[in-house]
Amino acid sequence: MRRLIMSGVALCVVSSVEAANVQSCTVSNSAINFGIYDPLDPVSDDNNAGSVQINCKLTGTGTASVDVALGASAGTPAQRRLVNGSYFLDYNIYTKPSYTIIWGDGTAGTNTQQGTMSKAVETLSWTLYGRVPAGQLNVAPGTYTDTVQVTVTF
Repeated sequence: MRRLIMSGVALCVVSSVEAANVQSCTVSNSAINFGIYDPLDPVSDDNNAGSVQINCKLTGTGTASVDVALGASAGTPAQRRLVNGSYFLDYNIYTKPSYTIIWGDGTAGTNTQQGTMSKAVETLSWTLYGRVPAGQLNVAPGTYTDTVQVTVTF
């Protein structure tokens, strides 16, 4: 009889760590707006923040892990570019306000971000720390833009 009780306890532990199934997810964001860039200021980087949110519906019990990668439409994840016609401004997106770890796709020295979900409906949120380095002189007046692709892997 003692052996049956121990088997039942072991089965309960195993079933509590099963992965939940991700039924559906939506991704939303708040854009990083760098404002006005001054090419004549050789010292002050232009920093600002945005965010990305992932809202998922889960089925089953347990947890679901997500991995969030950021691509680049101009440049590479290791060195992104804001574009205005044939002109560009180098910039990047970082995982922390220290601006030391580039948030990318896991290649060329970039990192992705991870999270774990355990509720039937859960939202995870990350802050995007953007920086345009000072001292970029070959720029023209106008609006510079880039579109960053967010890839979520379960």
